[in-house]
Amino acid sequence: LDQFVSQACLPVRDRLRELVDAILPEPVPQQQRDDIVFGMIGMCVNPTHCAQIYEHLGHPVPTTTDAVNRLAHNIADFAIHGLRGLTRSQGESEGEGPPC
Repeated sequence: LDQFVSQACLPVRDRLRELVDAILPEPVPQQQRDDIVFGMIGMCVNPTHCAQIYEHLGHPVPTTTDAVNRLAHNIADFAIHGLRGLTRSQGESEGEGPPC
């Protein structure tokens, strides 16, 4: 597990941090940025490690390349739109209003 985390998970976490930092405005605190990164990681890891829960809830576990790609696309869209919404709300709280 240590080797997997260091070789696979840490680079993904670091890249997500770079993306979050590039999208969010400066005033967003580091703790909130970290929470967002780990939330995205949680969305990605959950389907892999919770297959039995998926099955019990009646949702198909993604097992094909197409199903995994579809899930990854949905997670990415959800995360990006959430970041954009957070960016807009930060601007509104500063009196700038939503971006056009």
